[in-house]
Amino acid sequence: MNFKLSFGEIPNLGNIVNAVWRVNGKRGDVVLNAEDVGADKTGTAQEFANQAATNLENEVNELKKLIENSGGGGDLWNWVSINEIGTLLNSETNTYFLEEYFIDGVGGIQFCIKDNILWFRALFKVVGNINGTSFALLTVSDPKYYPKLGIKGEVAFRPACTQLNAGSILDQFTFYFSKEYEGVNYELRSAQSLRMTAIYSILPTPIGFI
Repeated sequence: MNFKLSFGEIPNLGNIVNAVWRVNGKRGDVVLNAEDVGADKTGTAQEFANQAATNLENEVNELKKLIENSGGGGDLWNWVSINEIGTLLNSETNTYFLEEYFIDGVGGIQFCIKDNILWFRALFKVVGNINGTSFALLTVSDPKYYPKLGIKGEVAFRPACTQLNAGSILDQFTFYFSKEYEGVNYELRSAQSLRMTAIYSILPTPIGFI
């Protein structure tokens, strides 16, 4: 006995098997059509095509995400918050000297790795007076964001930050990035005193190679 399939649609495989068993033992050609196997004459093939198109679209979207996350997304900058890779808590004094500040939803303290360079940008408010220098303003604990520093273990920026609300709009202060004292993390430290309630802005600044 030979089987000839005449569906025009994509049937359920289990229905085909059941149909074969029902006609087992017959002689000659047995034609299995859509009604025999429960195929949808009008919609199954189209539904299959639609599902294939949806699957392809999902795969393309996943590939796009993979390219973007790998840094190959052209001019894409993947900024991450300090809260994802470290902390604003000063471990020496158990104090917060800064807090993230936002204007119309824009701001915060963020880092980005692009073309093997670590970048930094920030908009923050001083919430604790800093009298003197070398106070840790934030700590980066994710090794992925550790920069290659100089032979002295630090990188300085002069000038680096603009004060927005108090004093002269041209007031700026110097900060530097250094390896944590007696530790493995990296810290952003102040190089001068800071006044409480002052708001500072730092445009994207390259810190060093990763």
